[in-house]
Amino acid sequence: MPAYSDLVWIIPILYGCIFLLGLTIGRSNQSTMVASSLILSAAACVIAIGVIWERTRIQAEDYSFDFDWLIVGDTIYRIGYELNNLSAWLLILITGVNLLLLCLLYHKEAKQELASIYGYIGLLLFAASGLVLADHMLTFLACAILMNCSIFLLLSHPVYGSKPKAAFRYITAQLFGYVVFFIALTGLYWYMPNHSLQFTMIETIFSGPALDFTYRMKVIIAGAFVVSALLLSGMFPYTYWMKHVEMERPILRVVIYCFGNALLPVYILLRFQVIITGVNDVMLLCKVVGATAVIWCTLRMLFNAQQALVYIGMILIGMIIYAYGHEAYAYVLIQLTVIMLSIIVIYGSILQASSTVVFGAFLIAVLTLIGVPPLGGYWMQQSLVATIGAESNGWYVVTLLVVMCSALASTIYFTTYWKKQFKLTRRGIIAIVAWPSLLLIVLGLLWLVNSDRMELWLFGRVTMESMRLVPMLLTMLSVAIGVVIAWLFSERITEAFSSSLHNIDERFRHYAEKLSAKIVRLGSLIVRFGQLIERVIVQILTVWLPYPFRNISRAGAQASNWISIGMVAAITVLVTALWYGLRGG
Repeated sequence: MPAYSDLVWIIPILYGCIFLLGLTIGRSNQSTMVASSLILSAAACVIAIGVIWERTRIQAEDYSFDFDWLIVGDTIYRIGYELNNLSAWLLILITGVNLLLLCLLYHKEAKQELASIYGYIGLLLFAASGLVLADHMLTFLACAILMNCSIFLLLSHPVYGSKPKAAFRYITAQLFGYVVFFIALTGLYWYMPNHSLQFTMIETIFSGPALDFTYRMKVIIAGAFVVSALLLSGMFPYTYWMKHVEMERPILRVVIYCFGNALLPVYILLRFQVIITGVNDVMLLCKVVGATAVIWCTLRMLFNAQQALVYIGMILIGMIIYAYGHEAYAYVLIQLTVIMLSIIVIYGSILQASSTVVFGAFLIAVLTLIGVPPLGGYWMQQSLVATIGAESNGWYVVTLLVVMCSALASTIYFTTYWKKQFKLTRRGIIAIVAWPSLLLIVLGLLWLVNSDRMELWLFGRVTMESMRLVPMLLTMLSVAIGVVIAWLFSERITEAFSSSLHNIDERFRHYAEKLSAKIVRLGSLIVRFGQLIERVIVQILTVWLPYPFRNISRAGAQASNWISIGMVAAITVLVTALWYGLRGG
């Protein structure tokens, strides 16, 4: 076993030590707490770099270590950690982003105020690194829940002073997500032989003892995992809960978005792709939800540019989910990496002294997310368009529209962000934004030169198309249209257009309210009409229809026996004549 890969289990331990230091000396000795957090985070990052280096140079086994956790009769429950190429990539992403975030905190905020924040971030990173190394369903679920608990602690911290409404909406959406997750586990439990609790990861179950699962059962489990990921990402029901987070300290948004809204749901989708991608209906759901999120949030951003920060996050997640629906796994993972690195650069740019390097780093991050050539974001989008174009012409057109909306929304947000935030001059370390911007360039070059090899190394197969002329031109045209529309929208001359869009939105809302009132009134009229018909039917059945029979009965009761017999005979003859007459003789 390679040396660094054999030490990968130390990474969660290092982050656990940061959390323990936050509990013990976080408030009494702030400088020691901050310095210890940076040293331990740097050590975790070095181990992650060593792991990724070894796995690119040496072909290593996926399972590194496990042990007997519980023995019940003849059944042995094993638990440990699993190290593969996907988890190695995510580990270096987690450790690198964490180190950059800690550096930003160290140079931005007062150490006395944020010493305990380092401890909460340590707990969050302990759960995140344990999540990507988990080889057992129970470990996976425990780490996922711990991630959300640590994010809730950050939201509730008095330093940030978030509104209670934000914390309530966040925790409610997460609870919904885990309820759906438990539904999948419960269904899996009842389909396991002898109702066994020996939950390994889903792909192990579905490739082994569960080959006889019905298609409906697979739909339930796969759908539950996808819906759980959508809920955990904040896609619904509380899509815009982050608008309630205070704006004074946006580092909180960065931490929560990177690890809560992006990393956790995306890893759920990638980790359980074996079962999810085997159900066409669930994959169609991912396509529809992803495209709808991008287009809808772009329209909402045009109507309400003040909440652009909220909408841009959902647009980026929507792009990932849409690509996942088309089985573009490499795009999903690389786009997640690009998003997290770009957010660090963009946020870090406003904390540094204004200079050409800082401005260039900001442009690299922005243009990469927009998809402007020749940076890596454009080549990734071109590969996505080419892949979907080879699959279906209908989704080909939808993809071009999604790419245009993504470029439009990203340009609007970042133009507004630059105008509002990049006016103050501050001192800082330029390397904090220079390094991730250089990584974005390197990542784009790797994708352009040999994306097939990256896919094969990460997922064991190639799913995306390489460079093609027509998709390249159409992608460039879609991005250009989106950028032009956004640029015009961002100018002063379009303030009236923005106001008119807002008026149109209010007018539609007014029309919708009037239409709703009319529908309510129409419904009440329908109910009254139904009640009237009901009364008529009751009168006919209870009063008018029995009336002749009542008269005959009264006449028969007052008559003699011979008259009664004659009346019965007459009625019989009458009914017989009517019967044969209606039958046509």
